Amino acid sequence: MWKFKFASNTFLSLTTPDFRFVWMASMGTSGGYFFQQVFIGWVVYDITGSAFITAMALALDTLPNLIGAPLGGVLVDRLNKRKILIFGPIYQLMLNIGFGIGVYLDKIDVWHILAFVTLMGCSWILIEPARTAITADILVPQRLINGLALIQLAFSITRLAGPIIGGILIEMFGTPTAIFTAAGVQLFAVLMASRIKIEFPLQESLTLRSALTGFSDSVGMVIKTPIVQGLILLSFLGPMILIPFTSGLFPVYIKKVFDLGATELGLMLALIGVGSIVGTICLASLGNLKRPGVLVVLSILLGVVSLVILAQSTGIVMASLGCFLIGLCFTGFQTLIGAMLQQAVTAEFRGRVAGLFMASWGTVTIGSLAAGALAEYQGAPFATMIGAAAMLIYGALVIIFYRTILTSRES
Repeated sequence: MWKFKFASNTFLSLTTPDFRFVWMASMGTSGGYFFQQVFIGWVVYDITGSAFITAMALALDTLPNLIGAPLGGVLVDRLNKRKILIFGPIYQLMLNIGFGIGVYLDKIDVWHILAFVTLMGCSWILIEPARTAITADILVPQRLINGLALIQLAFSITRLAGPIIGGILIEMFGTPTAIFTAAGVQLFAVLMASRIKIEFPLQESLTLRSALTGFSDSVGMVIKTPIVQGLILLSFLGPMILIPFTSGLFPVYIKKVFDLGATELGLMLALIGVGSIVGTICLASLGNLKRPGVLVVLSILLGVVSLVILAQSTGIVMASLGCFLIGLCFTGFQTLIGAMLQQAVTAEFRGRVAGLFMASWGTVTIGSLAAGALAEYQGAPFATMIGAAAMLIYGALVIIFYRTILTSRES
């Protein structure tokens, strides 16, 4: 069913010039994000000494997705996607420069940080749908999974490198330097996006009425398209269950279950990144992918297995295997669903369906609260086993009710 052709297939989409610039721009924006994860956590904990406020600050940028991402998708279909990929990082780097100046002058309070993270999160409700939609515009359908896998690869690489470089910069030169470096990385994203040449037809003028019409049209499209309904429902599995019930509980595993330290915590997080890189390279290398829905189901099952392995781990070695598998399955799962959604709709709905897909990330906080509450009273392994059961049952129900996911074919 699937053939691996590493030499000819893995980086195939990068032979398309416009996609190369989209890919490099993605390196810039995701690199800036992972720099942010380091310096925000550092600054918040330094000011407050509160683990709760630190965790809240690190997760707050996902909340705008829940409501804003579907609306952002409507805007993406009404605006020029190339300009969004240019002006989105400009907005981000301006926020970083302002925040960096505040940190340098020692004028930052907790509310400044929470406002900064929230405002930064608002930018992603346009950037991510625009990036997914413009990738579908640039590449032929047969290369879409390959292209989105390479976008995920860029994300995975910066997930590994960003925190390491950011930590070194903070240690050697101070927090403001790390913040200004993040702005520089985002400037790189602006320069790369400005080199995209694809032309878009003139869009309908953006008005409140056209935006509301666009949103109602997207709702109607979802109602009429069962496979889109099923894929959007499946998209909640990763952000709401897999991530909160695994990496969200890693500090608890390290301290209370394994009685280890920060080095081992970093190892577990890094192994998710390694699994993600391996998963994206394998997915990008698949040839003749006839039934991507079958691979989605296998990814769900692998996710359940990884949760069970983590929950039953008695030491760091077994837990490390679970972490690697979490990264492996999550990457394949997210990439395949994103690609299948783009293939299931016409060009006019690409931004909107990408926005609906991204809205699932707004549930990270909900899943984290549930995982944290269960771990508080019954322990992290029990919580993770509940997560495994929830993922299996929820995934099975969606697949049973939306069997077209299994039968859909790559365009």
